[in-house]
Amino acid sequence: MATTMVTISDEVMERLWRIADERGLAIDNVIQEMLDEATRELPPIPTSLGFGASGYSDTASDAGDLRSVPRSWR
Repeated sequence: MATTMVTISDEVMERLWRIADERGLAIDNVIQEMLDEATRELPPIPTSLGFGASGYSDTASDAGDLRSVPRSWR
């Protein structure tokens, strides 16, 4: 298991202590449970993301400069 350090606001820390007290658990167990729950709900990142990427991040913003008048569809 990894150990890390985070900065938590006083308000959040008070809520965590209250939850730990109500459940009769140590604060680190409460935090671990909440992190497990929060990260379990995250969907996986698609592996195809970025496939065929041009390497330019501003192509959409340049589109108006390159073609100021829309094409007419026939």
